[in-house]
Amino acid sequence: MAAVYAEATAKKIRHPQREQKEMNDQVKRLQATLHPRSRRSLTLTALMLLLCPAADAIPQQIMTTAEQAELANKRLEKYHENQPLPSQRRLRFAYFLPSDREPAAHYRERLTRVLDSMTEFYAEQIASYGLTAQPVALDRDEDGLLRFTEVRGERPWQAYNTKEPASGAMIYSECLPALRAAGIEPTQETIAVFTAVMDWDSERMRFRQRSPYQVNGDAFTQTGMKFSVSSEGEVNTESLRERLVLAPVLANLRIGAAGEAARLTAAIPDEEPAKALALPMLTPPSQRPLAPDADARSWSLCDLRPASATVGWRTPAFDYSPEDLWIEVTGTVRRRGIFAHASSAYTWNLGGDWKSLTATCAVSDGPPGSVVFVVRVNGQETWRSPVTRPGQLVPCKLNISGANKLELIVEDAGDGTHRDHGYWLDPMIAK
Repeated sequence: MAAVYAEATAKKIRHPQREQKEMNDQVKRLQATLHPRSRRSLTLTALMLLLCPAADAIPQQIMTTAEQAELANKRLEKYHENQPLPSQRRLRFAYFLPSDREPAAHYRERLTRVLDSMTEFYAEQIASYGLTAQPVALDRDEDGLLRFTEVRGERPWQAYNTKEPASGAMIYSECLPALRAAGIEPTQETIAVFTAVMDWDSERMRFRQRSPYQVNGDAFTQTGMKFSVSSEGEVNTESLRERLVLAPVLANLRIGAAGEAARLTAAIPDEEPAKALALPMLTPPSQRPLAPDADARSWSLCDLRPASATVGWRTPAFDYSPEDLWIEVTGTVRRRGIFAHASSAYTWNLGGDWKSLTATCAVSDGPPGSVVFVVRVNGQETWRSPVTRPGQLVPCKLNISGANKLELIVEDAGDGTHRDHGYWLDPMIAK
């Protein structure tokens, strides 16, 4: 959040005399969209988001970081001045275990270190911009460690280890009695539930959390920041660094601010690996070359503007994922590929000059999706993949001689489109 907020110093803001009224209106609209049990808990983070102007807010002036911090503090003071006594609320914790899982060794000590480090980091970052830091009160036992309510699930771990929202709802409902027995009313408290629901790959030294995130009983999924730790304990934060560096670029692209995204990308040092990943983001499919080079014997479809493109989530994209940033399949980051979240369709008019199509079909790593890849030539289906899931690579090699119209389609596999992030990797046509 700090990185995104810092980039706001280069953006324009609304007229000062209208800011307070607009802020109040935005707060009311935001509260109206929240779950009824959450309206009283409009957080500092939500208020900070109000400081980021909408894409249609035409800047009237450029503000320094210090000036923005002063304005932010005034807004926060205004919000709190009519509130009752300072809140004594604490962030509560639950530890959910399927019926066939045991608690991880020293989990209280480990999670205490993690949460303490996180709260210190955000407090330092907020203060570094001149903002008034609000400490996060964590519920602790007398020994100083976080206090957890252990919840034993009714089912084995496989029942919860699924992308379907129903698994999150089961966890939430099974936590309620245990929390109430511990004197915690879930509808009146803010509670973080840690779950021992994951897949562990001992060969690759990786685990994946598949159960959906849960907020106030409503399930949703969110991709977190990724990093790896070797068996020797060495931390590799390269992918995490790329995400942090590119977060402002991606945020601007998502609201259609391509010019600002280009400016931010240009400001990234050339030696920063993330810059190479940012460049394809600035050239959407609609701006790729209209036709291959005249003397080309082979050509990547990632470098050819489609006649039409639709996807079931986010926007059409070549060489990156508008959802997960980079294309990662089977544990490897791929630099060339077509984002094709089901249901999706990309169409090219080839003029009958190309003879073959090759590609690798895959679903991105992470929460499991399942899709079917389809190729149509001149309106006729010529190839269909089996149901494809994360961890699988399905080769596609076709004769497309005489193809005037080429369509690459990704369909839902019949179990919903949640996380159905399909990719046509390295798609090439050749003569």
